[in-house]
Amino acid sequence: MNPYLPDSELERRDLPESELGVESFSRRTMLKTGAGALIGGSAAAVLGGGSALAQGQAPALLTGWRPETAGMTFRALVRDPRTTSPASVVDVRMNPIDPHQVVVKVQAAQGCYTIVGDLDPDNLQTVKAGTALTDMPYALGHGAVGIVEEVGPMVKRVKKGDYAMVCLGGTCGQCYQCLHGRSNACQSNVGRKPIVVGTLSDGSPVGGNLAGCAEYVVAWEESMLPVFASVPAVELASLTCPMACGLGMAMVRSPIEWGSSVAVFGAGPIGLSSVMGARLMGASQIIVVEPIRYRRELALKNGATYALNPNDFEDGAALVAHIKGMVGYESERPFAGGRSAARRGPDFIIEAVGGEKFPPRVERYAREPHGIEVLQNVFALCPAGGMMRTCGWGYTPDMKVTFWAGDWANGSKHQTGGNMAAINTLRDIPRWIRMMEAKELNGAAVVGTVSSLDRWKDAFEACGYRTAITGIVTPNGPTSGPPSPTTA
Repeated sequence: MNPYLPDSELERRDLPESELGVESFSRRTMLKTGAGALIGGSAAAVLGGGSALAQGQAPALLTGWRPETAGMTFRALVRDPRTTSPASVVDVRMNPIDPHQVVVKVQAAQGCYTIVGDLDPDNLQTVKAGTALTDMPYALGHGAVGIVEEVGPMVKRVKKGDYAMVCLGGTCGQCYQCLHGRSNACQSNVGRKPIVVGTLSDGSPVGGNLAGCAEYVVAWEESMLPVFASVPAVELASLTCPMACGLGMAMVRSPIEWGSSVAVFGAGPIGLSSVMGARLMGASQIIVVEPIRYRRELALKNGATYALNPNDFEDGAALVAHIKGMVGYESERPFAGGRSAARRGPDFIIEAVGGEKFPPRVERYAREPHGIEVLQNVFALCPAGGMMRTCGWGYTPDMKVTFWAGDWANGSKHQTGGNMAAINTLRDIPRWIRMMEAKELNGAAVVGTVSSLDRWKDAFEACGYRTAITGIVTPNGPTSGPPSPTTA
């Protein structure tokens, strides 16, 4: 008889513990023998019957623990997907945190395009009913940068007073995905209920996972990263999500090789970050395709060698042909390391466009605003042996990309997709922060409109309408940076 059956199997078979062997140590056994009684009353309720035990930690650490921030009132940008009521800044009463959670006082958070993506294009304050992943009111955000206010007793990664980031992608370092180099798909949240950060004045629960558009944000430890550098919070804010995605596509998953040619479609915060990443990787040629003039100019200032306006070309085929003709010197003699002109194209192609959710108030890609033509162009441009990195978002189910089956099945083209590009937050983001501090990576280039929490709409409009490279919200005032040495 196997004494190491999982709890669910033990419960299903209802075996007496005397038959399980003395080495068995299930959660049920611990609770029946009184181990669970070591946990303080309110903490046990937060744990839901033993989440700390499942982590393999000593439950005695929780004896008498009471979250300091429980019951604290703070302001947060909240919307209710059950109605079409405007999103607004409201008071939230904070719930007790889990022993594995952290509370951060937010200095800066970015308004990611995917956050504003289900708002009304004509009025960013109006919510489209039924578009969210939860049916409860929830605070908005994709991570944040700030000062750690409280840590649960089981947290090891950060401590109170740390200057820290709440990252969009968690990295536990222990699950199957993390162990196989795919930390962007970390399973640390699998089986966990969504964070209910607090309640409204009427008692309604408020979801708040990664909700940085608030004075305080609650996060699981796996999303936390301490920052040991003097980089302003407004510059780090985009590194929690879009900047990390763009850098990851260029430097982590299928990293660009030095001396290679690169084409980047889109020069928003993700594409611009990919350009900077390609430069850091030593690309010899970086061609950017972007309809918005100020974004082309930003790309040229931060590593791009050429910037093309797709509206200058008759169609996608003409654009593809032009880029193929731009690829730097290369021999056509196959036995001298070259390749024929018919097989020429950038060695690496990065797509950072996605679907259009809002009509921009700046220049627009005239032919097809939903990103499908871009995907077609990326595939057509990719030569045999080339690499495509894609991260587009916002496509509806009826949007399809078509190409010759033989070119896909046996064309020697390589494609890898997915947001966050397999970055490991504990390994990669600290390196990028050090590069920012050393001025090797220009975090200031990805700072657009900076707004207070009360003027959050300014930041969201800058993002949604593309009038600035990003929209940054500073919920606790304009002072954003690491704590002074006396408080660190």
